[in-house]
Amino acid sequence: YLFATYIAPSATLDIGLQQEKKREIYMKIPPPFEDLFDAAEEYILLLLLEPWTKMIKSDQVAYRKVELVEETRQLDSTYLRKLQALHKETVFKKAEDTTCEIGTGISPLPHVSKKTEYWNMVPEEYRHFNFNELLNNKLEFEHFRQFLEAHSSSMDLMCWTDIEQFRRITYRDRKQREAKSIYIKNKYLNKKYFFGPNSPASVSQQDQ
Repeated sequence: YLFATYIAPSATLDIGLQQEKKREIYMKIPPPFEDLFDAAEEYILLLLLEPWTKMIKSDQVAYRKVELVEETRQLDSTYLRKLQALHKETVFKKAEDTTCEIGTGISPLPHVSKKTEYWNMVPEEYRHFNFNELLNNKLEFEHFRQFLEAHSSSMDLMCWTDIEQFRRITYRDRKQREAKSIYIKNKYLNKKYFFGPNSPASVSQQDQ
């Protein structure tokens, strides 16, 4: 097909290969082999080199004519602003509790968990917004990531995301699971994160 279409003397789409090269290819056709059309390929590449070079130069000239305008944008959303407000309120609350403990020597009530305390601070209108919805909303997830990064907690989210990706890899794909496992081990199981002073895990969990 290739010879009859592009190389033979009566070819409908004759590429203009030299007669000698055509004869060499014709004589070697029976049986065909992988490098049979190398001469035709090199000839075509040389023909295409000049127009390709001109096209690249033309694109470069056109690109230089495009005016570059720098614009800085900051993502914003209701949820991001609410998270920031809650964080400030939490920091203020912690400082207030610490001052109270120092002044009175009385610790906060032990039966009130931090989870309940923080949840009570969330306005009713935002309590329906769960973590799964956040993950499925790319814009809000990016806001959440920026919020964590601003408060030095983005590594926790990255670790959780990588572990979730590892869990979704099927057991049949052993190479990918092994590669992801090594990546997680090298990135997070070290003194800079999991075994460090700011680890999200307790001492007993680290020992496990």
